[in-house]
Amino acid sequence: MSVFQNNSDHLVRTSQRVNSASGLYETIKDNSGELETIGTEIIIKYQPMNNLDIEFSTTWQETDDNKNTHITVADSPEWLAKAKIAYQQHNMTYSLFTHYVGSMKSDYVFVDSITPGSYARLGEEVDSSMSVGANIRYTHPTSGFYANLHFENLLDEDIYTPANEYVTMEKGLLAQERQIMLTLGLKF
Repeated sequence: MSVFQNNSDHLVRTSQRVNSASGLYETIKDNSGELETIGTEIIIKYQPMNNLDIEFSTTWQETDDNKNTHITVADSPEWLAKAKIAYQQHNMTYSLFTHYVGSMKSDYVFVDSITPGSYARLGEEVDSSMSVGANIRYTHPTSGFYANLHFENLLDEDIYTPANEYVTMEKGLLAQERQIMLTLGLKF
């Protein structure tokens, strides 16, 4: 178990907007953030047999912006978790894993420079998500050759990342759908 605290300041927020007088895009930079994160992480590893590994980790964190205390920080889930089970038989390893990410607020922009602290979110809050994956690996016992078949987002869930200055979709950006990757290699 670990406990942590991170402090970040002098954070530059970059935004783009159309200048109403000239009709041209302009970039605005604002030193607008002093983030403080406190949290704890727990990692548990268990090996009930020589060929079976079980791992679990979870993180709880709370991030506050000490400069803009009335705004909930974007892209900062309160909970993260991972779990994995791996079974090895001869030259084969089979594993299942899952990743959980808690809900997150979208980024924001300041509405105008006249009303201090006036802001608007760029999109909706994204729901928590869970992704399940699998991995099958063959390793040749002497030559160093290996083949790995990896499945990410096995259940093909719709997973969103929050909207930000560059991804202004109301519901955020749809993350990768199911992915299947085959890797062949030689370890030397």
